[in-house]
Amino acid sequence: MILIVEDDEDIRRTLTEVLNAEGYATREAANGRLALDLLGRLTADELPKCILLDLMMPVMDGVTFLATLRRDHAAWAKIPVIVNTAKGGVALQMEDWPGALDRLQKPVDIDELYEAVAKYVVRNAG
Repeated sequence: MILIVEDDEDIRRTLTEVLNAEGYATREAANGRLALDLLGRLTADELPKCILLDLMMPVMDGVTFLATLRRDHAAWAKIPVIVNTAKGGVALQMEDWPGALDRLQKPVDIDELYEAVAKYVVRNAG
């Protein structure tokens, strides 16, 4: 399963539809706080195989979510995170987000999305 953490409902739905169409199971959260709450309700076997994370969100942004994810729970710290951001240029450096393994630039290129996700998740495997 891929957890999509994105505050823009249209983008969140589109990512879900595109990934589901390719055979990936997904769950959604509208911000980092809701994503942490969801993770807290899942068993170890239900944890996502990958998180697609927006950076700029209300309530809890992606940077705070990522820091909390990596700090607060050993099992969660191992979940691969792909940052999905509208920030470009110099702001798109991976060292800005310790713990993120990959990044995508908004608007997301679907082929790049599939390529990034395929590194961490097997289709139809959750």
